Amino acid sequence: MRTSYARPVLVSTTGARSLEMLPLDAKKYSESWLQTLIHKHPDCMPVAEIEPGFGELVSVGMEISTKHGPIDNLLMTPDGDIVLVEVKLWRNPEARREVVSQALDYASCLFAWDYEELEQAVLNAGFGDGAKPARLYDLFAEKDGKDEAAFVDAVNRNLSKGRVLILVVGDGIRTEAHKLASVLQSHAGAHFTFALVELSVFQVDDQSGVMVCPRVLTQTEMIQRGVVEIHDRRTIVLPPEKIFATSAKQPTETITAEQFYDAMAALRPDVPGRLKSFIASLESLGVEAEFQRALTLRFYPPDGSPINLGTIHRDGQIWTDAVNIRPPAELSHRYIEDLAQAFGMNVEKKALNGAWHVRTLKRLPKIWEIADKFDAWLAAVERFTSAIRDRHP
Repeated sequence: MRTSYARPVLVSTTGARSLEMLPLDAKKYSESWLQTLIHKHPDCMPVAEIEPGFGELVSVGMEISTKHGPIDNLLMTPDGDIVLVEVKLWRNPEARREVVSQALDYASCLFAWDYEELEQAVLNAGFGDGAKPARLYDLFAEKDGKDEAAFVDAVNRNLSKGRVLILVVGDGIRTEAHKLASVLQSHAGAHFTFALVELSVFQVDDQSGVMVCPRVLTQTEMIQRGVVEIHDRRTIVLPPEKIFATSAKQPTETITAEQFYDAMAALRPDVPGRLKSFIASLESLGVEAEFQRALTLRFYPPDGSPINLGTIHRDGQIWTDAVNIRPPAELSHRYIEDLAQAFGMNVEKKALNGAWHVRTLKRLPKIWEIADKFDAWLAAVERFTSAIRDRHP
């Protein structure tokens, strides 16, 4: 059964009242209004629910011209991540038939660009009431992200790989719109993630503006689709033999995860393969890999509250102190002792407010140093998880 929004209830010291949903239509709250809303307030897009590793969103323009037509909204992050937004009111007849294909066509234009071409398209686009930047990086120079050279490299890498988050945003996505995801099957892409986002808008009062409630209705995992050939910096994607497979039983692959593995490969080329095998082995123990800016290994015990078994950062550092937060101390301490022995390091007992963790001479373990020791880490996890389950039969 399809769920729907209930009216939000605004509660204050003077009482409570339900808010009225505003009709989005061709008049006041039109597609143009939604486009401007996203441009001025890009954080209303629920990107963290789709790609948790993406950072702060910055609008870089509206109506970005491509050979297939204008992109409604283009958002980026200070780390060079790219988000393409196509806005449609679903009551428009053409929306249900064409919007997904249209968004993918726009994305294919992005895949053919390099940084300079993207920058030029941005500088030629609309920027609402804000001042248009002299160059693309000016929008990010004061943000907490990459320096300019690293930013340019990251954008070029994402463009060449087709590594873009595509959002189709509407006011009320019908059943037919869900079926439009099948369009992805015939559209050869590279590494993009696609999501349908529904926005509902509620009137607060005349002075306070509106309440915007986003909801992710459908999303794909990031799939490497098609055979990619690069000629003179141009990416050509040939039709794949097998494309678009989604299943709740399959491990989710996201842009965030791929970026993490890229960082691991830069540290030591064989780490990604070894780490993926390690993660696959952990699944049978009830341990899941959570990719954000870092990779966290979380165990879900019988009582349902997750336990952090270790966090691997993109610079290769491995933090093991968080395991002390929930379990009985004797179990977490035994796990840290097992890890220290497996890694050939020591147990630090006094730093970090007494949370035991693996460290030697103020050095944390590095992923490239222990990549040959995942079997021993797996054995330590198995002993720990078994001990936790014994406490909760």
